[in-house]
Amino acid sequence: MIKLTDLSGRELHVAVSSVLRITEAGPSCQYHGIRAYVKTSYGDSLEVTETAAEIARRINNYEVGALQAEIAGHEAANGHLSTLVDELRELLQDAKQAMTELHQAAIPDEDAEGVPAIIPPEAFHKFVDAHAQLCFCMHQRGHNPPKEPQAIAAQGQGGIAA
Repeated sequence: MIKLTDLSGRELHVAVSSVLRITEAGPSCQYHGIRAYVKTSYGDSLEVTETAAEIARRINNYEVGALQAEIAGHEAANGHLSTLVDELRELLQDAKQAMTELHQAAIPDEDAEGVPAIIPPEAFHKFVDAHAQLCFCMHQRGHNPPKEPQAIAAQGQGGIAA
């Protein structure tokens, strides 16, 4: 909204979007203090003490300020998203590296039944920690993949979907 002043000195607050036309007052009206007429979308014709040029400048400043605020909001959101993507990318790389190290650390064991390799505890802990951090961050940031229809139905029936 912009602030205008009527002939009695009262402040008028007018929505910028409602201003249809601004007309400079003629010399005889200016003698009585009317500098401009503001036609609104509500059908009002306001007699104000500001000049048409001053009103146009206020409208322009208001619109520029609103656009600057909108741009700043978008820039802040983009910065936040960029930081989020960088953080998730780093956690994903850590998780992939931990998985690679887990595979490389595995010691083949043909004697063990059902277990083809022995995994050193350090490699296993690093793998679990890296993947837990990635999953936690994704959950905290709102990435919750949609559930499969069977999983939703099973939860509704008290069962656990595989």
